[in-house]
Amino acid sequence: MIKNSGKTLRIPIFSKKIKDINTGKPLSEDNWVWSPTGVINIHYPELWGFVFFCDDKSDTPVIPETELIKWELRKIYYAENAFFDKKGYYTDDKELISTIVKDCSRCEKESEIKLDDYELTVTPTFFEASAFTSDHEKAVRIYADGKTIALSVNKSRV
Repeated sequence: MIKNSGKTLRIPIFSKKIKDINTGKPLSEDNWVWSPTGVINIHYPELWGFVFFCDDKSDTPVIPETELIKWELRKIYYAENAFFDKKGYYTDDKELISTIVKDCSRCEKESEIKLDDYELTVTPTFFEASAFTSDHEKAVRIYADGKTIALSVNKSRV
């Protein structure tokens, strides 16, 4: 049920647009999320926050290192796609990628890529960026389609 102008409306099907009973115009959406995403499109899971459930107040939640690396790789992803939109191909120029990240960043805190080192593999129509966790136990990758993966490293093959 939704309250509108002091009256309660029963909504049998949620896929239909709800109209204001006084004006006949569709009501605006009332979306909310746990953390602001910065865009009016909540279909950006990389912009979602983290919710931690702790047993007691002394627990200190920590975002996993692989997630922090994924965020830095996403900056590369967005920069590569901005470059691709202008030029029609991807670039392996890390300095150029860093410049694009800096120029496109909305806040100073996110204006640089905070990875000690990362690999960038590029073809005209595809790219992959990857970085290791600090213990070199996992390699985190992002692909041109935006998908990310954290892979355990087989030390016998490295």
